Amino acid sequence: MIIKNNYSLQAHNTFGFNIKANKYIEYNTVEELTSILPMLKENNWLHIGAGSNLLFTKNYDGIILHSAISHVETIEKGTNHILVKIGAGVTWDEICWDAAILDLYGIENLSFIPGEVGAAAVQNIGAYGAEIADVIEYVQTIDLNGNTHTLNKQQCCYNYRDSIFKNQLKNQQIITHVVIKLHINGKINTNYQALQQYTKNKHNITSMQMRQIIYEIRTSKLPDYKKFGNAGSFFKNPVVSNQKAEALTQQYPQIPTYKTNDGIKLSAAWLIDNANLKGYSNDGAAVYKHQPLVIIKTNNNATPNHVIELAQYIVNTVYNKFGVTLIPEVNYI
Repeated sequence: MIIKNNYSLQAHNTFGFNIKANKYIEYNTVEELTSILPMLKENNWLHIGAGSNLLFTKNYDGIILHSAISHVETIEKGTNHILVKIGAGVTWDEICWDAAILDLYGIENLSFIPGEVGAAAVQNIGAYGAEIADVIEYVQTIDLNGNTHTLNKQQCCYNYRDSIFKNQLKNQQIITHVVIKLHINGKINTNYQALQQYTKNKHNITSMQMRQIIYEIRTSKLPDYKKFGNAGSFFKNPVVSNQKAEALTQQYPQIPTYKTNDGIKLSAAWLIDNANLKGYSNDGAAVYKHQPLVIIKTNNNATPNHVIELAQYIVNTVYNKFGVTLIPEVNYI
């Protein structure tokens, strides 16, 4: 177990801000985590993954926890599927790579998303028409009293970039393992419009081939956080009423719309782009020129306030033009 005081989190957030925590603890096993639970009851604390969906706004007055539980195990093998139990500290894309190598299906569309497995299950990561909730069977957790819990997919209350771990169980239970179902004879998901353009006239696409397609799409649109600090998609795609969507469609016939159970989902990227904000910058942050959903850090003198101010400017500008409120996907800490 690693315990550090007055510890820089620069390597633990993909914006790369040199924010410090009073204490940083990285544990390798459930037993080690159990041993520090009493400390959590007496302090502010935050559990992080790779910091790929966080914006630290100031030094953290408390304990930052990080899982290094790296165990991966096949716990069931059926005729057409396997169940894999994964430690919360495993890098998510390592699992996507292993699945593609073994010609297993279900997570290829989620390839190259930065972050770790535990945080992925909290956030319900998603891309190109898929979400991690699609493959989760159950999640194992531990509460602050040391009791272990197993939550099935329904109990996790998954929704768009949301789960029970961001709400009722926030700072109440910590994910230790995630169990996912992968298919041996899978079917590629090409429902997302951008994928259809890449897969047109291609047949019998394998998991690895789809992974490569995802790589081509992502690298053409998304910046490398090691070059330009960022947290990926900064805003959620907003969901509006049918009436609001109809009014926008009449005024902007090209606006993308998607039916959901909760209403009509709009493209946040389209809204930002058509508010003429692509490439817009302040002194330390900018709307990425190839993907307006992404806010990048533009120089080493940038501060979290540059990002916060730019994000608020985007929210205000989009609302003033379209009457739609954008909500950050990134968590402000």
